[in-house]
Amino acid sequence: MFTPLPGHTMLAIGTEHIVAVIESINTPNIAIPDMGTEPTKAWLVGYLTPGGGASVLCYLLMLDTNRPILYTAKPSEVALDQYTWLENESIQYVESMGFMLDNLNFRARPLSEQQVLIESLPFSREQQQRLAGSLPTTGAGMVLPPEETPPQRLAVARLLASF
Repeated sequence: MFTPLPGHTMLAIGTEHIVAVIESINTPNIAIPDMGTEPTKAWLVGYLTPGGGASVLCYLLMLDTNRPILYTAKPSEVALDQYTWLENESIQYVESMGFMLDNLNFRARPLSEQQVLIESLPFSREQQQRLAGSLPTTGAGMVLPPEETPPQRLAVARLLASF
């Protein structure tokens, strides 16, 4: 369901591209090859892609060592009308690992609250810069071009995220 993104430790996706943020409300012990087993927190982030579709990223944060692991959904991009399917599949997969998830209703929040929420989460560039002493600072990240998102795409994303 997910493919690792080696070398990527953060998301640099503009708030305007994010469709949904789903957060784990528990921290089960997760075993990750070559990294060991630790209490881990998970986030799923649905976002609009530069190609006109949508995708989901899974961000895991191993809490004892503060190590982030980033995964992309497989398929890595779907048409907007298939986003709900991809999000549901992603939720089921992450829940099968032992996580209990809560949808933060990102798109239903006011824009100012969306920005504060994103900046407070560990997968944002700003948050990682604040934690620079404890996290790798490779500079690698998921960067989307600073394009203007057409209002129609945002409307469709909001509609899909509401389900």
